Amino acid sequence: MITYKDYEKQVYDWLIDKNKQDSNFTFSLRQNEAPGAELHYFMGGEKSRYFTFRLWSIPSTSNSSPGNCIGIVFKYSANHLKYDYDFRLISTNSPKDKQSASVLNLIKSLVNPLDQSIGLSSKGNPEINNLEILTNSQKRGYANLDEMLKDIDKDLLTFIPLVDEHIDKEKEINPDFEAHRISQDEFESMQATVKERFKKHGVLINRVKEPMNLKDEFIVWLLNKPKSNYFSNDKEKLSRYLDTYNTYFNLDIFEVSKSNYKKIIEVIDTAAYQNEESEFFKFSNRESSHRPRAILGKTNYYQFLKEKFELKILKSENVQIHLKIRDLIQKYKNAVLNENWLYVELYKFEWANWLTERVVFEEQTDEEILELCLASQNENYTDSKGVQFIKQGAREKLSKYIGIEDIKIFRDFYNGIPLEKIDYSARNMSFPILSCWMSVLAPDALFPASRTSFADIIRSVFSVKLNNSRIDFVIAMQKPMQEICTVLLEDEKITEFISKELHKSELSQLDINWLVQDFLLFIDRHPSLLKPINETVEEEVEQYIMLDKMPTNQILYGPPGTGKTYYLKDQLFDKYTTKQTSITKEQHFETVVSSCSWWQVIAIALLDLGKSKVSGIFEHEWIQKKASLSNSKTIRPTLWGQLQSHTINECEFVNVSSRQQPLLFNKTKDSFWEILENEVQELVPELYDIKDSVDNYSPNPDTIIKNYDFVTFHQSFAYEDFIEGIKPISPEEGQETKDLGYAIEDGVFKKLCLKAKNDPNNRYAIFIDEINRGNVSAIFGELITLIEIDKRKDAKNEISIKLPYSKTAFSVPSNVDIYGTMNTADRSVEALDTALRRRFEFKEMMPDYAVIENEEVEGIKLSEVLEKINQRIELLIDRDHTIGHSYFVNVTSPEKLANAFNNKIVPLLQEYFYGDYGKIGLVLGNGFVKINKNDTINFADFKYDNANDFKIASYELKHVDENTVIDATLELLGKKEISE
Repeated sequence: MITYKDYEKQVYDWLIDKNKQDSNFTFSLRQNEAPGAELHYFMGGEKSRYFTFRLWSIPSTSNSSPGNCIGIVFKYSANHLKYDYDFRLISTNSPKDKQSASVLNLIKSLVNPLDQSIGLSSKGNPEINNLEILTNSQKRGYANLDEMLKDIDKDLLTFIPLVDEHIDKEKEINPDFEAHRISQDEFESMQATVKERFKKHGVLINRVKEPMNLKDEFIVWLLNKPKSNYFSNDKEKLSRYLDTYNTYFNLDIFEVSKSNYKKIIEVIDTAAYQNEESEFFKFSNRESSHRPRAILGKTNYYQFLKEKFELKILKSENVQIHLKIRDLIQKYKNAVLNENWLYVELYKFEWANWLTERVVFEEQTDEEILELCLASQNENYTDSKGVQFIKQGAREKLSKYIGIEDIKIFRDFYNGIPLEKIDYSARNMSFPILSCWMSVLAPDALFPASRTSFADIIRSVFSVKLNNSRIDFVIAMQKPMQEICTVLLEDEKITEFISKELHKSELSQLDINWLVQDFLLFIDRHPSLLKPINETVEEEVEQYIMLDKMPTNQILYGPPGTGKTYYLKDQLFDKYTTKQTSITKEQHFETVVSSCSWWQVIAIALLDLGKSKVSGIFEHEWIQKKASLSNSKTIRPTLWGQLQSHTINECEFVNVSSRQQPLLFNKTKDSFWEILENEVQELVPELYDIKDSVDNYSPNPDTIIKNYDFVTFHQSFAYEDFIEGIKPISPEEGQETKDLGYAIEDGVFKKLCLKAKNDPNNRYAIFIDEINRGNVSAIFGELITLIEIDKRKDAKNEISIKLPYSKTAFSVPSNVDIYGTMNTADRSVEALDTALRRRFEFKEMMPDYAVIENEEVEGIKLSEVLEKINQRIELLIDRDHTIGHSYFVNVTSPEKLANAFNNKIVPLLQEYFYGDYGKIGLVLGNGFVKINKNDTINFADFKYDNANDFKIASYELKHVDENTVIDATLELLGKKEISE
């Protein structure tokens, strides 16, 4: 389920869409900035788990809900499993004025009509001070938000006309009754207040990194665990006990963020496991064999936090380990899918499931559980009789069978006692076999380290020391087995195959435990597989780090002159630039082909083939490479069209009247195509160089390969420029044609994505300057969804779409990064699509006075000048219109300072203040702006009342030069006075 803030945001977006479809549909927004609610759209709050807004403005003196007599309430259920809503009508039952009396009459008049049309869950109580009427929702709680919004839409079709009708009736009784739908002006004013508040507290990003209260989410997680039965799965009781547990810590352990979750685990670990004198430890010890510790400990709350905040893949520092595991998993995968490995081992999964379905510690005695364990040894699983591996690990001097003492050990472990603190003195089997039973009876707590020989595998793969004696061996195996598990689960083919064999829709944690065990068993029986992995893994490390990196969607925003574009060029371009010596021949081939047009590629293919039919040309590697880079499904028609368009006029076997230069091809009587090398040598001799650069590839260390493109958005930039579009084929200069041809051409972003798709080992980037100056909704089109991190190619929620012109499938590769710059002073900033904002991280770039800290002109510190100017601009307009430090970079003389003011700063201020030179004077002072009093100007001899009122002062810019700029700047700083 989504978070409260995401819930609120999605409802807000839904309402905005309704307003776009019907401008008469308006609604209220939060206007105050209460602490902790600065970034909320509506009244309400996360702690109270609801938010509300109104559609009507109805003033009221009621203390219960002034101004919000009729509202829509969106509820966020306490157990996080459901959404809900109601229409709520509130009034005082003791009105003290005419307006409040009309509000009460209105709400009473709506009771019966609403009860008959929508249904009421509460009709209010006339005996108490406040009358509160609540409607029913169409369902009792929703698991799906979209479904609930559709039902609200249906209810609104009844609710709005009904309320409007009864408001009109009340106005007939009381003509002074104030009640109306929120006007467009009121709505726009509310929107402006929200925008300003968000800008002040959250800037332009929708990514507030503050702690989330995870108590309810943890409850849901805990109750969904197999065999979990804390407090008989009573949510309310569990919630109350968690609140009690929380009081034993000096911080709120359920207020968690990415930055503090490890600290919270550490605090709990210290109190629960390391310090037996802590108040929490003493309390836990008294409560049903450390039940509080079990709930907050390693197999529950720890695990929940790690699942929520830790990546599912190993960090880059563990890349070599990841690669070793991955290589071994490929061998295991082949054995499972193709060599019938799993057939003889499937019985272990079946035994584990048989037993875990029957054992319930909270309801059974030790003796009853022992009987089930013994019975599990004699069941038939697949073609195996019994589970002999459980017996074979037993020590000869003890019983080979499980005993009552073992059940007591299992119960202690199930109740949360750490492995290292359990008393094993009476056990009947070896520690590896104990781990098998424990992993079945408490599957969320332990992987089965069923053979001591597994330690050799772990030492080889992880390069660690491992103690293989007693319980220390089982404990030490858990972390590496978890890491193996993480990588195993990335391969869906393995999990899908095993799920199918077990007749399950998905694997349980128990199945996953035994999947890890089975993988280690496979490696244990094939030790030769461990030898080659250390020899090849280092070559893959650098490549893997690149592949592992998540794509970046980032916009740099700030006032003009703060170095946004400079940052792209200075800090980022080099990340996507390589030297030719660093790329392979195949990569060079791709680069060359991608820069060639279709006719060039066909020409080079024919230079190689000599005479050939279209089918032979189609099979040539240059054509195939161009096809893969273009993502086109119409290659043969393209070949025919290009061959005919560039055929010499003398060819009698081609009937195309529209030809394009250069004319190189000829078609023979028997339908073979050939290239005329004399024409190539005369018209396009560079084709030989292009072909030779691939055939005899010799990388040049001075040649730079750019894996990026740089574009600037503007009002005329379109989808066709960015993705793909139909473009006219222009005739060559001097050529006449009656027929205008058209071709589908790839845009700059699509071309980059196709290159990135064919070069997954390198990262690519598109840099978009002035991203807010274009119509971003139209330019990105359907890509607005595809650029999301989790929607990229090969990502978890990969999406591809069919492009409208080429009709080909398209997705955005994960190795493509998108950067943009945005000028916040530009009035077109409001055009930036809200959906686009949600898909980007935003990096603010404000004036950095430290950059010009050492810049001085005749003793004047330019950082001080810029700061003074910006303080005044921020007071007159806002911080988004401040001036960046780049205007004063490399200003080292009076002449350069005068140029900076005359050619950069003053024109910018003219734009900011729309020619109001008086305000420019407030920013720059008398040295830059002259005041003309105009009191000596005489009008013509004409009678006009109060003519002298027009003799008001006007303002005129002064042009400063190298001789006057120093005094003007000192006056700006208040260090010198210039007479008017």
